[in-house]
Amino acid sequence: MVNRTNLLSEAVVGTGFPHDKSHLKTALSRVNLLATHCRDIRRFAAPTLDICYVASRMLDAHTESLFPWDVAAAGLVAREAGARIGHAGRDLGSIPVELYWEEIVCATPGVFEDLHALLQNN
Repeated sequence: MVNRTNLLSEAVVGTGFPHDKSHLKTALSRVNLLATHCRDIRRFAAPTLDICYVASRMLDAHTESLFPWDVAAAGLVAREAGARIGHAGRDLGSIPVELYWEEIVCATPGVFEDLHALLQNN
């Protein structure tokens, strides 16, 4: 079962950094944005673990651009624990979240909408 955190300002959010350093500026901007709106930011070893940490109450949310094979199982674990998963980027129409993990947002239900809106609008 995920945390019951309802306020983005109280959320501990995980994120990551791209292997391709040409995207580093965008990732650092995301960290700055999160740091000004969340309680704290964490970076652990792997995004798969971060998403499972949302499921296990160690994090309230995780956001990062990933590949489907990076987090397919972790996304299932998080959903089964009650987390919501979506994209912060462009509207993907009918493409399922499981097949397109760019700018993913995985969060507790109480934090998801605010985090999603924050990332989408910035």
